[in-house]
Amino acid sequence: MKSKHIGNIVYYNLDDLAEHFEVTKLTFMRYLRSGKLKGEKIGHRWLVTEDSLKAFLEGEGSKQGKFQQEDSGEDSD
Repeated sequence: MKSKHIGNIVYYNLDDLAEHFEVTKLTFMRYLRSGKLKGEKIGHRWLVTEDSLKAFLEGEGSKQGKFQQEDSGEDSD
């Protein structure tokens, strides 16, 4: 995954995160708006620090579980 280094801080943009996790950019926008994921808007782009991404992933369990549909409408018997 591509990253940008500014000083000692590693940043990822939403396009790269979406591609890496195989979800849409809109998914990450929703996480930012809800406060589940912390990011910084610089100009017209949102950037997420490596620390914020790690906290998000560790705080909500497995990586795959975060990006599944909230409710598929199917019963799991």
